[in-house]
Amino acid sequence: MRNGNLMKSYVPQEKKNINYSRDYKYLSSGRFIYFFQLLIMIVPVSILYLLNYEKLSWLIAKCAKYFLRIFTGQEISILKIDYLPKFGDVYYVGLEGKYPSLTMTLISLIVSVIFIILFSLIKTKNKPLLIFLTMGLYIQAFSSLYFVFFSKRFAYDLNGYSELYLKHQIIVWLLIMVTYWLTTSLITKMIFYRIFTFTALIIMEVVFGFVRYVLYLTFLAKCSYLFMAVLYFSFGFLFDFMIMVGFYALYMKKASEKFSTKAGGGLWKWS
Repeated sequence: MRNGNLMKSYVPQEKKNINYSRDYKYLSSGRFIYFFQLLIMIVPVSILYLLNYEKLSWLIAKCAKYFLRIFTGQEISILKIDYLPKFGDVYYVGLEGKYPSLTMTLISLIVSVIFIILFSLIKTKNKPLLIFLTMGLYIQAFSSLYFVFFSKRFAYDLNGYSELYLKHQIIVWLLIMVTYWLTTSLITKMIFYRIFTFTALIIMEVVFGFVRYVLYLTFLAKCSYLFMAVLYFSFGFLFDFMIMVGFYALYMKKASEKFSTKAGGGLWKWS
């Protein structure tokens, strides 16, 4: 009876704020500090980047010209095109490509269809990788079909691919800078570690983007336009965001380790 009376006398209190954290705790971070960090870091860096991406594209094109001349044996030219008004143009390399033969196109189509069927029959727990590979095979299959019937109507050459690649790469790098800083700034502590990972991320993105630029152009110049679509859509800028996610995971791992210690206990608020 006593327990029953206690249950009847208990009146739940209504909470004004409900925090959806599993452990009923969350990091305390002021909005002022969050926006202040954005203003002093990402805005100046973005403006500096926009004012200097033309020089960066020139450096990439200059270095790419050196390596592509060795890898392809062609005379490589550096071309220039207007891009963002009031900010700058884009430099890119120009080189010759070639159309695929009908035999190569049919082989590519048959192999793509065979692997699409095989992948559909495989039962594995690693579904994301299988889905990713299957999407690439579908793109390659449709590309092969296009070159079987409309080879001469293909709208791009290697100059166009080179131009499009660097144009998109410049915007992707800017998006990654802004996105990474926005997401990691939600934890307003660890400012120096965030600057360190941010700098390392940008350096790795530029280096990896340059290496991919040279390798893809070399592969397309040696093989044919047949593989242009799959290289662009399946093995293109998705990798840039995967690198960003990897750096974000490292940052959050470090933050979790720090805030799990006694020294970091004072940074938590309890709901």
